[in-house]
Amino acid sequence: MQKTKLLVLIVIVIIFFIGFQWSTKGYVFVPPDLIEKEEIDRAIAITTHQMEQLDEAEVNQDVKENIIDSLIQQKALVAEAKDRGIEVSEEMVNKKINSTIERMKEFSSDELGLTSFLKEKGLTIEEYFQNYIRGQMEERVLIDKLYQEMEKKLEAPRNYRELDQEVQSIVNEFREMHQEEITELKEQYL
Repeated sequence: MQKTKLLVLIVIVIIFFIGFQWSTKGYVFVPPDLIEKEEIDRAIAITTHQMEQLDEAEVNQDVKENIIDSLIQQKALVAEAKDRGIEVSEEMVNKKINSTIERMKEFSSDELGLTSFLKEKGLTIEEYFQNYIRGQMEERVLIDKLYQEMEKKLEAPRNYRELDQEVQSIVNEFREMHQEEITELKEQYL
């Protein structure tokens, strides 16, 4: 139970730090959406921080590749949601932001440096989510709606194997379409 809570907290923290816009230098394009170079750098940095907090080994090439693959999957699913005409309202995004803030407040944020990070930046958790991570939260809501739409079309209710296969198909197609950009991205970081 404690490990599950810690893993949930780590995922929330990673989303939290990935969204923070420290600068706007250099972009890596993965059409139709782009992954900012800083987004990858932040994900690697926060993963390194998380692993240090858990006395785990250093972030190696496999971990970096998993981070990049995760970001690519996210971009693929966002692109698919947009291609299907899925839209999200401000109300839906605000609801997701508020529920995430509440979950974060349930955990001791000092364990992983959230309180000190926000204090250093002069932000409250609410300001951070509204001003810096809103785009990422909108993407998360888009992906959630895509999953809901795909789940409705399953032959059998809650057939997660079929759902996983469809997601993998979407991601594979995206990778094929953007193979050159993804290769360049991985060469830069791996």
